[in-house]
Amino acid sequence: GGGGAPAGASPLASESDAQPAVSKLSLHSSEEQDTEAFATSIDPTDKDRGFPYIVMLLTQCSSDAREHASGAIRALSVSTQAALVEAGCLPEMCAMLGPAMSPVLIRILTDSSHVSSIDITAYTCELAKFAALDVGVATEAEAVVTQLVNILESGATPTEREQAATGLRHLAAASATLRYAIVREGGFGPLTKLLGSGTGAGKEEAASVLWQLVSLMNESGVAVTLSTGSASDLVGLACGVGGVSLRGRQAACSVMEQCCADRSLQTNRRTLVGAGAIEAACAVIGSADLPSDARQQGVRALLGLAGPHESLAADAWLMAATHQISSIGWMMAEGRVERERGAESLRHCEAMVEQLAYDVCSVLRTVAGGSLPGVVQQTTVMTPAGVAGAGAGSDARMPPTNTVDVEGTQLPPGTNLALVDCERVDIDVNSERAQQRIDLLAACLQSPTDLETRAELRGAFAALSTPTKEALIAGGAIHMLAPLIGSAVGEGVCEAVLRQIARAAATTNGGSCAELAGVVHALAAADPSVEGRTRAAVGALVPLISKGSMHGREQGVSALWTLSTIGEPLKFAIAGADAMEPLVHLAKGGSPAAKESAAGCLWALTVSNAALKRAAHDAGAVEPLVQLLFSGTQAAKEEACGALWSIAMVPEITLVVIGGGAAPGCMQLLYTGSEVGQESAAGLLNVCASQDDNKPAIIAANVIEPLVALCQTGSDAAKGQAAGALAALVTFEVPVPRQLVQSVTEVERLTTILASASGKQQVLAVSTEPAPEADGFGVRAASGLGMSHAAASKHPLAHVLERLVYDVHDMFTASALGGEAGFGLARGGARGGSNKWYVAPGLEHDVRGLVEIVNDGAEALLKAAEGGMHCFSVDTKVAIIQSGGLAGLVHVLGAGAARAIVHCLSTAPSTPDGPRVSELMAHLCRIGSADGRVATMALDTAPALLQLLQTGASGTEQAAGALWNLRMLNATVDRQLMAAGAVEVLVKTLGLGTAASHATPTSLARLWHLLCLPDDHSDFVGEESATDVVQLLYTGTDVGKEAAARCVRLCGVDDDNRSSFMRARCVEPLVEGLQMAPMLAKQEMSGALLALGERGASSPAVDEPTVVTSWYGSFFGTTTSAATGNHHNGGASADPESTQDEAEIQAIRKAEGEIRELISLLFDVDANFGGSFPGGNAGGAAASLSGGFQKQRKAAARLEQLMYYVFHAKSCFIVM
Repeated sequence: GGGGAPAGASPLASESDAQPAVSKLSLHSSEEQDTEAFATSIDPTDKDRGFPYIVMLLTQCSSDAREHASGAIRALSVSTQAALVEAGCLPEMCAMLGPAMSPVLIRILTDSSHVSSIDITAYTCELAKFAALDVGVATEAEAVVTQLVNILESGATPTEREQAATGLRHLAAASATLRYAIVREGGFGPLTKLLGSGTGAGKEEAASVLWQLVSLMNESGVAVTLSTGSASDLVGLACGVGGVSLRGRQAACSVMEQCCADRSLQTNRRTLVGAGAIEAACAVIGSADLPSDARQQGVRALLGLAGPHESLAADAWLMAATHQISSIGWMMAEGRVERERGAESLRHCEAMVEQLAYDVCSVLRTVAGGSLPGVVQQTTVMTPAGVAGAGAGSDARMPPTNTVDVEGTQLPPGTNLALVDCERVDIDVNSERAQQRIDLLAACLQSPTDLETRAELRGAFAALSTPTKEALIAGGAIHMLAPLIGSAVGEGVCEAVLRQIARAAATTNGGSCAELAGVVHALAAADPSVEGRTRAAVGALVPLISKGSMHGREQGVSALWTLSTIGEPLKFAIAGADAMEPLVHLAKGGSPAAKESAAGCLWALTVSNAALKRAAHDAGAVEPLVQLLFSGTQAAKEEACGALWSIAMVPEITLVVIGGGAAPGCMQLLYTGSEVGQESAAGLLNVCASQDDNKPAIIAANVIEPLVALCQTGSDAAKGQAAGALAALVTFEVPVPRQLVQSVTEVERLTTILASASGKQQVLAVSTEPAPEADGFGVRAASGLGMSHAAASKHPLAHVLERLVYDVHDMFTASALGGEAGFGLARGGARGGSNKWYVAPGLEHDVRGLVEIVNDGAEALLKAAEGGMHCFSVDTKVAIIQSGGLAGLVHVLGAGAARAIVHCLSTAPSTPDGPRVSELMAHLCRIGSADGRVATMALDTAPALLQLLQTGASGTEQAAGALWNLRMLNATVDRQLMAAGAVEVLVKTLGLGTAASHATPTSLARLWHLLCLPDDHSDFVGEESATDVVQLLYTGTDVGKEAAARCVRLCGVDDDNRSSFMRARCVEPLVEGLQMAPMLAKQEMSGALLALGERGASSPAVDEPTVVTSWYGSFFGTTTSAATGNHHNGGASADPESTQDEAEIQAIRKAEGEIRELISLLFDVDANFGGSFPGGNAGGAAASLSGGFQKQRKAAARLEQLMYYVFHAKSCFIVM
């Protein structure tokens, strides 16, 4: 209603203006006169009778004034009250009179003459309030319902119909009685008509009324059938078509929910689903801009659309699917999805609940059509009995209080098999949208960023129907779907795929058998029972690989390959279907792809069963597989190698595999294969190398180098197989020498080191450039030095391991042929033979890597390599010696190098110049001095050295020096020398020079005896022999000078011998040699000078000049300072000339100290005379010398002078 005075009335200036009318009303009320007569006496059109002032009283006066007049107004007639309402006093009248206004409102609303001119919405709203409070009012208001229904049917304008619908909404919400009245008056028809053709607001109002009416019918057990047109109108309204407000979308969802509430009636569900109601409800749920209550109503609608029939309510699959719809739907309605995981996740969840709803409807349609009782579809609405007792309002479904975590939801057992075979309703409704939904679900499965959503939807994916899962599988999602939901992929999917395989295999081109077999493999990984159901497909595929087209055979053999990897029963099923021979035929003559698949299938079939290995061999699989190692694609080579590896595990087949030529193919794969290919190649060699008969062919294939490299750079599995192969190559089935047994341990140790040293790909190289950083073994990075790239990239121990394996086989074969233990077969010209049982190009004589290790390797590296080098053959050690590794090899192996040195010395006559013979013998003697066995072994070199001595050219001197060293090591060699008459030649060759022409055999033999005196022994030296010794100091070879100086050192301590040497002028050559001779000779010469400077004691040779001074001082019992020349007597004087006075004794001792100092200085000429002269005592020799070469000459002259001075001073013999 409205306020204000009626037309023509003057406005009130104040509340007192209405007082006459109030007084008049009050008077009549207080006098208890006929109020009805009074009320009827008031003419609304008569201004003088007070009507305008009553309107003013109601609209403008205070509440107290209205309360004072309420009794009088209540006593007015209905027509007068209606007039007041129509005059704009509706709110005031309703507030004043309450339910007593109901007759007035009903009268106004039922007056068809002017109902179109009033605000129906306001009148019905007030009437609904009173009807909700009083059943009687509700009953009386049924007349209004009739009027409003009539307006809905025949209203002149859309606005009138819209207002009528609004009025019905108010009344329907007030009382069940009025809702029944609407139904009785036929309200369904005009409401559904308005739903399709009204304004946007009219559609909203119609939907709101229909929601309440359908809810009432459901409560009363009356079925309501929804037409296709009405369903489409509801779907459009729910989707917001035509600018419908939020309330209209929510009302449409409510109607759809109530239309599907009757579980015994499937017609409405099908009609709504066909009209797209599922998409509409999901759109509401997935609209992030809608409030939560609207989205929740969408969830209720979707649950109504996907609700199971009452007879199937306990079905496990339906329960799981409905639960997933509810859980995901409420999660979306509450806004958690977009808040926590974003818009993409919301789209995936919307697609999931939509698809689940369609799956449920698909199953329900199939089951209801076959097993459910028929449903009576009522075309007219009737009033059910007992309607008066119906309650008001609708039972709105609330969200579950305890939702189950979707991530942990699994498909319950006991799925009804009747629910498996069904068609997808969503394709019937909208195939394009259905495909979009499948694409969204597949994207969710494959999305790398939506992991949380995928995990949370795991139970929902499990609850999808079989046709939907098949669609996902067809979209390529099986590899994510199967691991996600496991056995819940469903039995129906497997059967469907197997049927497709059988149909494809029945054609000549094989269809897509390979892809379908991959699907079965994925299903079997999730459900072990799939394997047993797959056997039937094998029988269809075997004929295809025999008789199909090229493409068909490729498809068939690829499918068999995939199926053969599922489990053992299928392998036997394939073999039992006579597939071996067709597979072998394809491996031999198929297309490249077919060959690869056939080889892979043979590998899979034979990998774990000896019977199948023999079956493959009996079918002739070895020959084509070996051919594939050389002619197939890279993948085919690797598969063929794996198959051969598997088949060769049967001992009797191993020889056939290697005999067929598999080893060279393995060598190629070791270099070029993938990790799997390298592992297969190494594994095949590992198996085959266990038999001795296979070893020569394997070694001849040059597989050692790639196996060693694989130990360092391959995968863990490949490293293990390569290490096993190398160990197998050095392990023999027959008894072998101890050295070969030890080699197995060394091979295992070295492979272990290499396997853990992949970062140490460096080798030693000598370079003038700054040394690079050393690795863990102290080995610097390679600098080139003529080495190949392959050699420069090896770990240094790889050289040791490679040569060790080759040497073990060389020694084993040589031993088998009756050769000497420790030696291999003859190589090159080293031993004059030509029998080689293997050839290793570029490696046979290339020991540079080993030479660099022994010469410059750090101690850690040498320690790691020592054991392997000990197991080398003599030939390899000889090659190292000949390549410049003599000193290093002796340092590493010690006595282990003796046999190789002896062999080098024994072959010396083959080279006339006898290279390095003297050096070899020196090292041999050094070893033999600590090991008596070496001294005995060294005698074997005497015949060769004698031959070289007598027939060589420049090698004669080398032989003489070697024989002298040999004589020093083992005196028993004298017998051979005497028997050969070689002493004279030896002495002459050592450098006796011109004196040899005057020498006699006796004098030469005497000289040889003196030269070969044992340590700490002395003998008489006559004048003649002394002269010969001095001559040897002048003209002898390096060894001759060393021997002569040694003789002077040992014999010069005797007074008579000292006199003979001094008279023979031995000081000058000794001083000269002290400056220029080799180190060994210099050591002997320094000892000889010290021995000549004293009497009565033996003076052993010393190694260092500092030791010389210390030894000499301790010999005299004094403490000597070479720098100052001061001497302190440490005991009784040893000087025989005790009668000399003290001054002469001090002078002699001072000279002795200066001699020791000068010997020390001249011993290391480069250090002491290359620059400034080291500081010394001002009174000593050092203080009187200055400047480079002059210093050296003066020091030598001074030393000679002092030597003669001391000798003559002590012997009282003056030499002019």
